Amino acid sequence: MSVTQQLYESVSLDDPEGRWELHGGKLREKPVMSHAHNEVMFELGYQIRLQLDPDVYLVRSNAGRLRLATDTVYIPDVFVIPRSAVDEMGADMPALETFAVPALLVAEVWSPSTGEYDIDQKIPRYAMHGDREIWRVHPRERSIEVWVRAEDGSYSHQIQQGGRLSPRWLPGVRVDFDPIFNRANRG
Repeated sequence: MSVTQQLYESVSLDDPEGRWELHGGKLREKPVMSHAHNEVMFELGYQIRLQLDPDVYLVRSNAGRLRLATDTVYIPDVFVIPRSAVDEMGADMPALETFAVPALLVAEVWSPSTGEYDIDQKIPRYAMHGDREIWRVHPRERSIEVWVRAEDGSYSHQIQQGGRLSPRWLPGVRVDFDPIFNRANRG
């Protein structure tokens, strides 16, 4: 049985601690994450947010949702969209903060509980949605896998080991992953 958007929204609003996603018409609860995952996710969102004008960009970290299709809604670890997408919705903003506009950047942080799901299921869906840049950040391997959308809709792909990274679609933003990975891997 495929879950409708209305049912998905109802379940999510009734159980906000559940962190519900919709994948191919099926409900999926986003699992609890590890310290390393959370450290990278929050620090990545924070660094990006500090470098962007909040009147121009909306940055979310494990909050807000991207609707990729009528049967697919994810809660990315980090995403950035133009603030104009929020402004256009105005009073029509649903109670469950959900955006259908392609993200300028969407990042998923590897976790033992979601690693395969993210790479096999979520990353291809983000690409089909037309998200401009997709990052899969792996704290243990200290790597960032990057897909960047070209004007023709194809994606270039690279893997970077730590260091600094500047998203193509977010001018002036630069993320230094070495200190993030160092903090995430302590203990």
